[in-house]
Amino acid sequence: MQNYAVPLSIVVAGALIAGALFFVNRSQTMPQGNTPTDTASEVRAVSDCPFCKQFHETMKRLIDEYGATGKVAWVYRHFPLAQLHPNARSHAIASECVAQIGGNTKFWEFLDAVFAANPGNQQANPSTYGALVESIGLSASDFDTCMTNDGAALGARVDADYENALAAGGQGTPHNILIIRGLDEPISIPGAQPYENMRGIIEQILAQSGSAQ
Repeated sequence: MQNYAVPLSIVVAGALIAGALFFVNRSQTMPQGNTPTDTASEVRAVSDCPFCKQFHETMKRLIDEYGATGKVAWVYRHFPLAQLHPNARSHAIASECVAQIGGNTKFWEFLDAVFAANPGNQQANPSTYGALVESIGLSASDFDTCMTNDGAALGARVDADYENALAAGGQGTPHNILIIRGLDEPISIPGAQPYENMRGIIEQILAQSGSAQ
């Protein structure tokens, strides 16, 4: 994914999946119950499973509510845990090929398609990539060419995301990191937090920064 300038908040979730980052202008106090960790500061500056699937829907709801106003943005980083999900790294590379071919919008559409095509705890099979790519209006041939020619380079990008997630304290997926503008230390929020929890944290920070709805 490319570099993006974000005015207020960012959420980063890893590909199938990892974590989230939020940016908010300023905050005088921390959200209660979410103490910043030393390792969270290792997260790189933001550039433009079943639990992951669940949190994916939570984030979509939050972006629908806050994204249009610029209060929250979502940046996706990859944290494929091969020991739990053998095809996770392949899915991450595939999503980057989709982004390279079709841009940011198609990246998100591909993730939606992967989750929709694999209900419950079922894992996507790489053999379905072509059909999924075509279902979002891209060429399966172009996708295959990307995977063949650029897969190694995109895999290195995925691996860099993975190593950064480990350095930032990620141990499971999804792993979320809240970054507040004006606050030095990020805040780790591990796990597939319910929508109500995430919305409560966002509202508290926005209220403290004077940016509440």
